[in-house]
Amino acid sequence: MDTFLHAAIEEAKQSLIEGGLPIGSVLVRNDGSAALVLGNVRLTNHAGNRFSLPSAPPSGTSLNSGQSLSFSVEYFDNGVVQTYNGMLEVASND
Repeated sequence: MDTFLHAAIEEAKQSLIEGGLPIGSVLVRNDGSAALVLGNVRLTNHAGNRFSLPSAPPSGTSLNSGQSLSFSVEYFDNGVVQTYNGMLEVASND
């Protein structure tokens, strides 16, 4: 498992233990040489409203080479603990 993914999962578990919402972060980084322009960032499958994007970057956000940004994805279990799958789509000029 990727070390960043593992750290995000552990952080979400700790948040839940402390009585908060398990929140994960999405990191978008431009490893290319030209500007990366983001389009619509959305959940194409939110697993029955169990996932939400409280602060997705707006369409038109531009990242120069080497720049990155992050945003949160929230999860609500509604009292039913099981595995849910969601789908996040990040449109861009790449």
